Amino acid sequence: MKFYFFLIPIYLITQNAIYSQNDEEYEVLNPINDYSLEGQIQYISELLDSSGYVINSIIVYQTLPNNARVFQIDLDENNGGFVFIRWDKKKKENYLSNKLIEKKKKKKKKYNYKIRRN
Repeated sequence: MKFYFFLIPIYLITQNAIYSQNDEEYEVLNPINDYSLEGQIQYISELLDSSGYVINSIIVYQTLPNNARVFQIDLDENNGGFVFIRWDKKKKENYLSNKLIEKKKKKKKKYNYKIRRN
């Protein structure tokens, strides 16, 4: 019985030493803290997805200085717009500077009800 009490701490120490060598530190960038193009696109998609929009495509409309970009967004069937994302150097995070999301008007068919008379 005393022999098992001696083996249990040795077993735990060796397992801890074996598994602790496999722990590597990875730097995980959140989209709010990533000013690259991919980070800003992911930031927009998460922001619009959390607010209930269905995104079809995100296109870079204009690139501006200081890691600021204007994105053209094509949402579900009748919506679209523009989103302006800026990078704050002091806080080191992306923020939504301006947005314009509007419904596209459906084209109405025009019927000609005038009757030609000879």
